[in-house]
Amino acid sequence: MRLIKKYGLIYFLLSVGCLLLSYQTTTINQEQKELRNAAIKLSASVKAIQRDMELKLPDSVLAGMIRDQSYWNRVALLTTYPYELLIYHGDSLHFWTQNIVIPPYSSISQKEGTGFQKFNNGFFLVIQQFISDSNETVPWYALALVPVKYEYQTSNSYLKPHFSDWFKVANYFKISAEKVENYLPVNDASGEALFYVGIDPADYSGRASALALVLFLAALVLFTLFLNHLLRQLPDNWFVWIQPLILAVVFLLLYVAMSNKEILPDGVKNWKIFDADLFASEGVASSLGSLAIQLLFLFWACVFITNNVQIRIRMEQGSLLNYIVHLLGYSVIFFLSIYMVDVIRALVRDSKIEFVFFNPLQPDYYSILGVVCIALIFICLFLLSLKIISTIQRKPLKPLDNGIVLLICTTLAFLYYLAYDTGISGIWVMIWINALILLLPLFSMRVHGGVNFARLFLLLVFVSASGAVLLLVYGEKKEQETRINFARKLINTEDKVTEFLLSDLQGKISRDPFVVNFFKSENDSGTGLTEHLHQQYFQEGFSRYRIRYFPVDSNGYSLSGRDEYFGFVTEKGLKSLKSEIIENELYHSASASGSFSYLGEYVIFDGETALGKLYVELTADAYKNAGVYPQLLLEDKDKLPIESKGYSYAVYHMQHLVEQHGDYFYEYHIKWTSDESREYRYVTYHGYNHLVYNRGNGIVIVVSDKANWFPYFTSYFSFLFVVFFNITLLVLLFNVISINPSFRSIRAVVRIASLRMLIHGFFMVFILAMLLIIAYVAGWFFINQFNELSRQTVIDKLNRVAESVQILYDQSAGEKNAESFQNQLRRNISVFAEVQDIDINFFDLQGNLMVTSQRSFFDKGLVSRKINPVAFKELSEEGPTVLVKEEVVGTLNFFSGYRIIRGASGEGVLLIHVPYFNSKANLNEQIGFFFVALVNVLVLAIIMAGLLAPLISRQITRKLSLIGEKFKQVKIGSGNELIEWHANDEIGNLVAEYNKMIAQLERSAEKLAKSERDMAWREMAKQVAHEIKNPLTPMKLGIQHLLRAYEQNAPNLPELVNKVSNTLIEQIDNLSHIANEFSNYAKMPRAVIEEINVNEIVRTACNLLKEGEEAEIHLHANAEQYMVAADKNQLLSVFNNLLLNAVQSIPDDRQGRVNVITENTESMVIISVSDNGIGISAEEAKKVFIPSFTTKSSGTGLGLAICKDYVNSFGGTIDFVSEENVGTTFFVRLPVIQNS
Repeated sequence: MRLIKKYGLIYFLLSVGCLLLSYQTTTINQEQKELRNAAIKLSASVKAIQRDMELKLPDSVLAGMIRDQSYWNRVALLTTYPYELLIYHGDSLHFWTQNIVIPPYSSISQKEGTGFQKFNNGFFLVIQQFISDSNETVPWYALALVPVKYEYQTSNSYLKPHFSDWFKVANYFKISAEKVENYLPVNDASGEALFYVGIDPADYSGRASALALVLFLAALVLFTLFLNHLLRQLPDNWFVWIQPLILAVVFLLLYVAMSNKEILPDGVKNWKIFDADLFASEGVASSLGSLAIQLLFLFWACVFITNNVQIRIRMEQGSLLNYIVHLLGYSVIFFLSIYMVDVIRALVRDSKIEFVFFNPLQPDYYSILGVVCIALIFICLFLLSLKIISTIQRKPLKPLDNGIVLLICTTLAFLYYLAYDTGISGIWVMIWINALILLLPLFSMRVHGGVNFARLFLLLVFVSASGAVLLLVYGEKKEQETRINFARKLINTEDKVTEFLLSDLQGKISRDPFVVNFFKSENDSGTGLTEHLHQQYFQEGFSRYRIRYFPVDSNGYSLSGRDEYFGFVTEKGLKSLKSEIIENELYHSASASGSFSYLGEYVIFDGETALGKLYVELTADAYKNAGVYPQLLLEDKDKLPIESKGYSYAVYHMQHLVEQHGDYFYEYHIKWTSDESREYRYVTYHGYNHLVYNRGNGIVIVVSDKANWFPYFTSYFSFLFVVFFNITLLVLLFNVISINPSFRSIRAVVRIASLRMLIHGFFMVFILAMLLIIAYVAGWFFINQFNELSRQTVIDKLNRVAESVQILYDQSAGEKNAESFQNQLRRNISVFAEVQDIDINFFDLQGNLMVTSQRSFFDKGLVSRKINPVAFKELSEEGPTVLVKEEVVGTLNFFSGYRIIRGASGEGVLLIHVPYFNSKANLNEQIGFFFVALVNVLVLAIIMAGLLAPLISRQITRKLSLIGEKFKQVKIGSGNELIEWHANDEIGNLVAEYNKMIAQLERSAEKLAKSERDMAWREMAKQVAHEIKNPLTPMKLGIQHLLRAYEQNAPNLPELVNKVSNTLIEQIDNLSHIANEFSNYAKMPRAVIEEINVNEIVRTACNLLKEGEEAEIHLHANAEQYMVAADKNQLLSVFNNLLLNAVQSIPDDRQGRVNVITENTESMVIISVSDNGIGISAEEAKKVFIPSFTTKSSGTGLGLAICKDYVNSFGGTIDFVSEENVGTTFFVRLPVIQNS
């Protein structure tokens, strides 16, 4: 357990456990368990619906609505129910609340209660009630259709199979009305099985598991925690590169593992983020998810190295090793930068991710993740580069040598870059990397130990602009490739929409009664057949084609008697002209000039007897626009190349304009000659960039796009800056909280933070808050205005269609010739639709579909052939003549316009329905434009705030800083300056109080100085008197003794005179010494400051005293050869005094030992002098540095006081620690002279 706790193996074990579980969630066969849960959930939903029906629509309510015919009055309420209510009177439909699906009553199972049935657009619960009425012979029926699962005949981004909101289960569950093996029943409230649910094995095995993804990511996080714990436990004395080396190996292993998608758990790799179709690039990553994981690990590794790895290389300045270290460091920066460029290239050119616009209503999370990946790689480059530069610049090279090393690295990297060919100018990349290396030291500087916000914002601007340029360049190259593909598809001799429509007509034409009668009768004219086919089948979607019909008999020859109208043709001759078989009964051919044609083959059956075949030939000009196509009905793979990028294009044939489209107006004769040897080239002209594409055979296609790079650059820059800003903010907050735990609450931050920091924060928060409020209000206003504009567009189109219909109605004599009017509508509806670029539906006054420009829209069951019930009620009740409603088909939201056409006497004629499918798509696009502009303004405001906030805060706090500096300079005595302030504000009051305090302080200082001088004189007089009195006493006694000997004429008088004289001279010398000592203390000699090696001075002092035998002196010079600024003689005097005091403090009965140690920190040299003497008591310790204090029997007590003055004059300090009868240690701390 100790080993696990020490090395964090618990993290490793948890990581392995989570990884195994992530595999187990998709490898254990859980189908039956999930299937049982789904069956239980679906059964509960069925019972909930039955209860809801019984509560909201009991038999009494339905009978009441039928009895008083009030159901249309309640249509607004009934349409809010999550099911469709239909009321039949016999076989006649009288009421409907939705138009999703409205089957004829004969197709409904004649069974009261709850049933289950499949319709064209999905599976529905059918809840049927018989409503009896004694006054009615024809019964009433009420049906509630509850959607269980939508399954359209066509599947695309709008029409995806999915369960309804009532039945929320995964889409890999399949349902069936019949019992199927391994399917489980779904029961109603009575316990009867309504339908059966099972699992599609293919969809189940290919599903993405959220649990597997969470466990997989948890395993990676736990392994990172284990690695972090392990690296922190490595001993400091190990090889200095071991931590970066381990991280590099782990990163490479992670890259290799993530490159093989099959290694990932099934529930993880099935997420689209790990799909190679979204993003994959050889040498970078196998998927967007893999790249994100790799960069997140790299980001953590860079942060770990920055904060925890201290690389110290022992090398001499200018040595060969120093050159090699610089070369390797710069090389790492260069090649990491090239890797960053390659990652951005891959994200743009090898993916389907769009980096242009961002719509908050429909966010593209893949583009957000792509931008985050770009931000991470930039931050990794910045952190590692900063670490490398800070390491190698500890021993910097000379500027010329450094430039040579940079030039060598630039040359090698440029050659590698040319061989690698990432698609952008290598010269500019090399210039950018050199600029980064030169600018990084500036960005790494700190001001007063804190973050320099102005430089931080400049750094964010620099990296955001760099990323925006890369995105712009690679985005432009990708756009050019897209434009080339667009040009190739313009002369596309295939039309997927036409193929779809022709195939869809197979079953309809083959058994059309009119066509069957035509083949059976020899007298019907070809004109009738042509008109019938055109009106019934070839009105919608075929306006670009010239259509011809060829009926042949069962032998493959023209029908007898019809040659005059259709011409003599044979089946073999028709097929021989078509070179490509699309399907069994559909043929295709194309010409070199770009025109193409289709031949549809329809076998005509009378029962089971084949009467012959009808061939339909459609010939199209490739230059002609295809018109309005039912894009909603096409599979995604078959959709036409969209023109959402706003391209304009022109087609030239033999240098003459034959077709143009878009905002740019092309000249009739092509302006740019086409070189036959070149497939394409680009020309910039009149603010547009033109692709001149040579199709061959005299066909030249020009595709034009606005040559306006600035909006794209600003959008790239803005979104990158937002991501950089948020990541930087999170990192700063994390560092602040980790360093200062007290900052974990806003109140603590406000209490501890400086005034300038608070001003910065308030300024930024205020601007951001105001901008967000403005953005919300502007966005709300913009959406409302756009919706209103879309409504007005629908109304305008609706009115124009109504005017044309009204003219047709008047021309066909209105109600007197209703059949003629309907025929006119059928003939002209495609023209109306193309002119207005919109779909059109005509309904009769009972809400039934009459004529439509998109028949497939109804044939495929997307909606029923009934009009919207709310619109029907409002238009039928003499309400508004025009109505606009928001509707939905699948997941496509759009506006629909409705209008009633009335005759001359005001009677209703028909109802017009205009669905505006582009309304919401245009809204989303415009919201994207609006949001990009808003983000640009927001980013500009943030940058301005980030740059101006320090200036404004400095201006505000400069006055307070001035007062603060004055407070720092305040000292007792004269020389304190007053502050001049002329403004009468709060700071002026503070300045006045400051000046008043300074005046009062000077008066107090004068009094204190006078008191101290008096006290000092008294102390000095007392000490001088004491010191003089000591030698005077023996002098007096000696003279008195000499006088008595002289009076007594002592025999030893000469000897006595000599002895007394020597004593007097000795005492006089002592008095002279005392006088000199006091004189020296009163006036120190002038110091001569020079650079001194501390170790040499200490060694000299130790050598002087080593000659004595009083104690052993040991010198331990651990400090490096640091220099200090001091007077050499005075510093030597300090150490002599300390050593002498140490030796003299050792009693005679103890073996003396003095230890002198020198060591250093980054800014100080520390010299300690330790002895094993008697020590200093606590009472004496207070007086050690007071002049005249001494613990010895002799001396003046001025030595340590002078030492303290010397050390203080050098900018250092002196102090001591002592223990009685153990010893004393004095510490001298001197500042080191920095290299700068």
